[in-house]
Amino acid sequence: MQMPDICVIFDLDGTLVDSETLCNQAFLDLLPELSDPAEVLVKRYRGKKLSAILADIEHRIGGSLPDTFENNDRGRVSELFARDLKPMPGVVAMLDNLSHYKCVASSGPPALTIFGS
Repeated sequence: MQMPDICVIFDLDGTLVDSETLCNQAFLDLLPELSDPAEVLVKRYRGKKLSAILADIEHRIGGSLPDTFENNDRGRVSELFARDLKPMPGVVAMLDNLSHYKCVASSGPPALTIFGS
């Protein structure tokens, strides 16, 4: 009996690629008033929408972020991704050995997901 076609869906950020530390490093680069290390921010913000993260940051710094912050953040994230984005440990070998169909899902911006920028 033949096995049915199976497609394994992978989340991109934090599953296939180690992006969460870089995203949080961008906050630290742009907001010197944040004093937590990137690893602490990763634990605090993992899986949350950017709007919720920005609201929390505003609460923590006691003021509003500039209107340009989100665009500046996306630009900084793109720079960090271009330079430092790496697959999670073991992902390349796992994908190479997986015999099922594969696809990637992401709630990140489409251009960032498709082109890495």
